Amino acid sequence: MMSRLWLPLLVLAAAIIISYLLFGIAPYTISGDSMDPLLREGDVVLVDRVLWRLGGPRENSVMTFYDNGKTIVKRTVLLEKQSVKIDENYGIYVHDRYLPLNPQVDWAIEGGYLHIPENNYFVLGDNLSQSFDSRHYGLINKKRINGTVLGVLYHESGH
Repeated sequence: MMSRLWLPLLVLAAAIIISYLLFGIAPYTISGDSMDPLLREGDVVLVDRVLWRLGGPRENSVMTFYDNGKTIVKRTVLLEKQSVKIDENYGIYVHDRYLPLNPQVDWAIEGGYLHIPENNYFVLGDNLSQSFDSRHYGLINKKRINGTVLGVLYHESGH
């Protein structure tokens, strides 16, 4: 009796794995150098488009999201429901780095703290001097996220 159950379970498991590999993972080619030195122009990364939704992006994970029809890659540095002290010049400290923020953005500031609302994330490029990120355009809503980077499939030569 037990041996009859193995085959359907094995077929089901294989179908789930194949479906995930076909539809849940997608390659993406990096454009620009905002994530340098980790990711450089021409690198190809694998993006998980499904499983990240179970727990949301994690702090320090590299995510992809849409911006005006273009896929953007950045690192998640502040998660939803986190707060960080903000000074009178619209500057915050994240991981011991002082980051000036765009005062034109409608930030959620209360009591001297920048609050990250639910379903929103503060993202940065690793190469801060070349990155256009949350410091400039504000938070990323969860609806715009399309996945998290699993790893590098191909490094462009010269790395």
